[in-house]
Amino acid sequence: IVRIGGSADTLLAANENGDLFAWGLNEYDQLQMVTDEIQVNYPRHLAFKLGSIVSVGATGSSCIISNSDGLAYTWGAQILGFGPEVSSIPRPMLLDPPLFGSVVNGDGNVSRVFLPELVRNVSLGPDHSLFVTT
Repeated sequence: IVRIGGSADTLLAANENGDLFAWGLNEYDQLQMVTDEIQVNYPRHLAFKLGSIVSVGATGSSCIISNSDGLAYTWGAQILGFGPEVSSIPRPMLLDPPLFGSVVNGDGNVSRVFLPELVRNVSLGPDHSLFVTT
């Protein structure tokens, strides 16, 4: 295992071959494609055809990965990056590249930003979604 990510009850890991593994809470169907168990106590291989996984992140309700092509995918429930009408996705869905986001400027005001670059690293937490781009 060369990458691991998680900030709550669900964990994702990727190995040197870019394969994806997950375990922990499955209450929001994050692991629906391999099990219907609510609590998964050992890593399960998620055989998605998303390319080589280079970055992973998870919360108690959602998961995110980025691949070697610089694309980011999310799945699970709640805030997934597809607007207020989409509250649950059982399988990874591509975030629309280029990404749009918001930042807080030096005056404390929120500004919308355009991120036309490839995603190289991702992080999820209870109160954040972060993307490192090239």
